[in-house]
Amino acid sequence: MKKRFLAFVMTVLFVLASSMTVYPSQTAPDIVEINLSSSSFPSVEGWDDTPELSVFSVGSGDNRRSGLADAQGNVVVPATFARITHERHVLHTGRWRIYSNLTREGSARIYSGVGYLDLQGNVIVPPVYDHVERFDTIEERGFIHVAMGPFENRRWGVVDTNTGVEVVPPIYDVVRTWDNFNIVRVARGRGDERRWGAVCTTTGSEVVPVIFHDVEILSNELIAVDYTGRRGFSNDAGEGGGSRPAEWGLVDIEGNTLLAHTPERFIDVIRLAGHILNLPEGTFDDMPSNVQSVHWNELRSTIPLNQPLRVYDFLTGTSYYVSSISNGNHADVVTVTAEDTALLLDSIGGRWTGEARPVWVVIGDRTIAASLWMSPHAQGHIPGYGQGHLCLHFYASTTHNTGQPTHHSTVLSSEKVYSVFEELDLIR
Repeated sequence: MKKRFLAFVMTVLFVLASSMTVYPSQTAPDIVEINLSSSSFPSVEGWDDTPELSVFSVGSGDNRRSGLADAQGNVVVPATFARITHERHVLHTGRWRIYSNLTREGSARIYSGVGYLDLQGNVIVPPVYDHVERFDTIEERGFIHVAMGPFENRRWGVVDTNTGVEVVPPIYDVVRTWDNFNIVRVARGRGDERRWGAVCTTTGSEVVPVIFHDVEILSNELIAVDYTGRRGFSNDAGEGGGSRPAEWGLVDIEGNTLLAHTPERFIDVIRLAGHILNLPEGTFDDMPSNVQSVHWNELRSTIPLNQPLRVYDFLTGTSYYVSSISNGNHADVVTVTAEDTALLLDSIGGRWTGEARPVWVVIGDRTIAASLWMSPHAQGHIPGYGQGHLCLHFYASTTHNTGQPTHHSTVLSSEKVYSVFEELDLIR
């Protein structure tokens, strides 16, 4: 065993000496530390994080430099780094954390120039940053947050670890990349002075200026922006608890304002509009017109029982038919045919969600804003599914149990989004 170890050390020395032409800056100093055992990184079933490489060091004291060698003693990463450590994290893969510089503050060693190598020794985060988030915070698509500057004045950016490219420069106080889009939220300032914008990770350009109270990424093309930062709510008459709602708008990555800010538009309407703009062309060729909200007390007597009513799901452009079996606190409805049930389920992702769905319902010559609760229950029969009915709510209708208009906001959103359709020129 001792002979094999000595032979291995000689091999490493030979490789270092012979690699001088490959790495001209590296001489062949004596190796002072070899850690070629993987026993300190025990394998865990299902995890791919046990390194095949090992750390070796050359030099001494503050001049010590570390690199990586394989099991045969071949140098894979030259000994140019001040420190190399192995990290295991929750995504079941390991990484080498590297530091390019070592300085001292008194007797304390300060490592800087932080980056990462993958298990094979390839650079995936260049070692030029003052701080890099640990790899257990990385997203599955490979974005990781990097920073420059001291802690109290740190500026953040983003590196794509798939390519090692800095996709957002570290010039922002905050970056947020948790949405699965190629656009990330960025901010400058603190407290009430903080303002938000957005950066495209494919171009590195600031597609939304950092001037808004908040932004919400709706897709790779559309961003909702908050002009005022207000929080609270009010009814149409301006009565309610708190200040007026925030004034939101909608912009695209070309900088065009699609919807200007008005106090009447709620963020859920903007979200709906953003979703709608991402649907295929032709989705709205059969759209109803002149959508309005009508008080349930007025509407209740006009809804015929056991007669088909067309429901338009404007989030998908799908329409299907239901019929009312009871008009009490609201309308209890069932689909007319099994095909209607299939169309309804397809519009909500193939399964009952138990959520309030904003829809439009054609009743006579009017199209009414409504909210359909996607949870079959109690009496009735839904073709192609079985027992139960769905609750169809209109303006001021109430639930059976609470007697409260709990679907009020969904109905209002359903109405208001029609005006968004008109403004976006989606009405054919």
